[in-house]
Amino acid sequence: MRIISHRGNLRGREEDQENTPGRIDHCISIGLDVEVDVWKIDDEWFLGHDYPKTKISIDFLEERKYNLWVHCKNISALGGLFLENFNGNYFWHEEDKYTMTSKGFLWTYPAKDYAETFPNQIILDFSEMPIDTINSYKEKNIYGLCVDYAEQL
Repeated sequence: MRIISHRGNLRGREEDQENTPGRIDHCISIGLDVEVDVWKIDDEWFLGHDYPKTKISIDFLEERKYNLWVHCKNISALGGLFLENFNGNYFWHEEDKYTMTSKGFLWTYPAKDYAETFPNQIILDFSEMPIDTINSYKEKNIYGLCVDYAEQL
């Protein structure tokens, strides 16, 4: 099962470290994938959850595409990645139960029903004890778990 650090968090919400290039690279260096929040404003790319915070280049995403799950925070980011022929996993959602990523994975919003018939599913879990969650999903053939407490796993 793939472990995905939610915004680069390792030990719970660490807002000053979330969606920062240094934390993203650290998570990748220790073997984790990372869900990142990306904005496109005019022709510029940014990381940030609630608003565009840290300027990056499209190359930043491209160089890390095998370990990133890119949550497009505005329609410009979604369209921009499509038009750039970005070959990584990206998606857009708000509070939908499910959304499909560009690579055909089912991204499942927290506390929603597990889709038993879908083989490539990513479950978001914001509990403080994801080890309990991972044990409950081991036999369910999910692809990955996205958590704020990635260090526990």
